[in-house]
Amino acid sequence: MNKASKIKQKHILLVPPLLIFLCLLSTASLASDNNTENSALSSITRAEKDIKIMSESEMGISRINDLLTEAKLSLDIKDYERVFLLAKEISYLKQKAFDSYKKLNETKALIGCIGLETNFTSPLKILDAAKYEFGQENYEDAAIYAARAYDEIIKTYKNEILSISDKLEAIKADLAYEKINIKKIDDTVNIAKTSIGSLDSKRLLLLNKEVKNLNKSAGILIKAKKDIKELGENNLSFSRINDSLKEAKLALELSEHKKVEALGEEISLLKEKAIRINKDISEIKIRIDGAEKSLNVSECMELLEQAISKFEASDFENAALLIGKANQNIEQIISDSLLFGIVSKKELKFNIIKFTKEYWWLILIILVSGAVIVKISFHIVSREMLKRKIRNLEKEEDILKELMKKTQTDYFIKKNLTEHAYEQRLDKHEERLIEIKEKIPVLKEKLRHKDNKN
Repeated sequence: MNKASKIKQKHILLVPPLLIFLCLLSTASLASDNNTENSALSSITRAEKDIKIMSESEMGISRINDLLTEAKLSLDIKDYERVFLLAKEISYLKQKAFDSYKKLNETKALIGCIGLETNFTSPLKILDAAKYEFGQENYEDAAIYAARAYDEIIKTYKNEILSISDKLEAIKADLAYEKINIKKIDDTVNIAKTSIGSLDSKRLLLLNKEVKNLNKSAGILIKAKKDIKELGENNLSFSRINDSLKEAKLALELSEHKKVEALGEEISLLKEKAIRINKDISEIKIRIDGAEKSLNVSECMELLEQAISKFEASDFENAALLIGKANQNIEQIISDSLLFGIVSKKELKFNIIKFTKEYWWLILIILVSGAVIVKISFHIVSREMLKRKIRNLEKEEDILKELMKKTQTDYFIKKNLTEHAYEQRLDKHEERLIEIKEKIPVLKEKLRHKDNKN
């Protein structure tokens, strides 16, 4: 066998293995193509499921749908790499969509809990931007904005808590300046300080509300303390007013802010009454001292002593009524003395008959002049008496109204009166008030008539 035959025979022997290798390679290639196509189909199926989930969550899917359509077209032309790339992008966008959706809901929930009483202008604007981007299906930007809004809200919350703490410290300092110590303020300061890291939105709302109430009530206590100081400067001190201040402090400790307000008003009213009554007592003392030398003012002095006793016992209402009676009494005494001046019989020692015969003309002139003077004096005095009576009745009317208000406070707020006692007192005051309201127009009409005559 020659050399050429040997080579040919060798080549023939190599053909079967080569054919087998090529068959195997072709089979492997077909299997690989099938696997790639199956993987691409699986990717599209997953993308369709993602889109369905997003649609059920009411998310925008137009952008992802476009990507899915492009992926299907790429599958048709067997551009599997493009299919995988688009499927990966769809998966990424779906994840970003759910991330932004979750963060948006968390931020909305946080605002819903905290409410809008705090300064949330900045985070709300950022949240609006997040909502806009989410609606435009720019889920990456929406997630970023939502996260920023969330962080801003937390920052604002902490700033609000710090602001509350500062306000409470300021209230505490104002009270301390007036030597008023309220444990409730310290407790609220501690609550505020421990709330900084808790993000307890309900507590923030309660703290904001409590600070407003504490600030108002603290102002009322400070004013009440100043009212008591003012009384002290006038050498006046009353257990009733001091007791009301103690009661107001206790009410503040118990967060009974409406009661604090009512007691503050009561203290202010009592202070005004005390100063006015003290002035009235001083004035009537001067009038009694001036009239005591020539007039019988014993009844008036007795009324004044009763008024002072009531005044010192903090019974301002009855003290005012007694002073009114004392004023009316001395007015009547002075009026009587002006109209009917008294001359002692012991002073009439001269001979009246002889004097009358010699000076009848002088007596006549004096009588006529006297009659004219008496008439004029009577008119002036009676006019002044009417005016004073009207003033006294109007003052008594004001006092009765205050008494009625006090009775209502004692019954409805302090609850230290029975229903029977409340109705009895109210009926008594109303009866006198009706009587005064009937008298005042009559007296004013008389005064008007006198003025017209004049």
